[in-house]
Amino acid sequence: GGGGSRNSGGHSLRSSLRSLPPSPPPSSALGGLRWASSPSPSPTYLLVGNYGVGNAGDEILREYFLERFPEVQWLVLSAHPRPGELPRLPCGFRSLLSLRWLRTLRALFGSRGLVFGGGSLFTDSESVRACILWGIHAVAAWLFRKPSFLAFQGIGPFRTRVGERIARMVVARAAFISVRDNASSALLQVWKKNTRVIQSFDPSFPLLKANDGYPSSKNLLIIIPKFSTLRLYGGR
Repeated sequence: GGGGSRNSGGHSLRSSLRSLPPSPPPSSALGGLRWASSPSPSPTYLLVGNYGVGNAGDEILREYFLERFPEVQWLVLSAHPRPGELPRLPCGFRSLLSLRWLRTLRALFGSRGLVFGGGSLFTDSESVRACILWGIHAVAAWLFRKPSFLAFQGIGPFRTRVGERIARMVVARAAFISVRDNASSALLQVWKKNTRVIQSFDPSFPLLKANDGYPSSKNLLIIIPKFSTLRLYGGR
């Protein structure tokens, strides 16, 4: 069905949703979402994405959030954390036994919420493990009664029912949803939602333009196309 009218309740950003202009917004707007005023000068949010795995496109997205939204104290979750970052939650026995993720749970408990920051996180086109991994983070946020935000996302395509069901579950409970392409927007029109879907843009492009390529290099430009932006999902 379409979007529900349930109140996602209790979090400071729900009342601050705004419509997104056609062009990329100023740094105060996150894909149509503006940070609400807070007693704390720097509200803390966990930034979740496919960071730390050597994917240039995802690292560009990470830089976008850190550079464009300095009013937020970001705690970045990474597969290979750098100083100041935190490990992702476990999705396997080795990562579970490491217990490093306990620091991440403590940080989530003390934060204002969790932001899935760009990219095509919820797709099983390569592996259903991706949907399981990001679904674990969404469940942890729900258990701690923290809102989760889907910002600049590409949703789908899906090869398995498990992957699609996890994505539907996350979308249904998200406090905010912005997608970066027509295909994702069309797909979510028939999914159950707790809020409206805002179609935004791919935030990597403004950063690429500003830095004349990949943020850490002036001589290398890598553009990785996302499958979900190139085709509609066969009537799904």
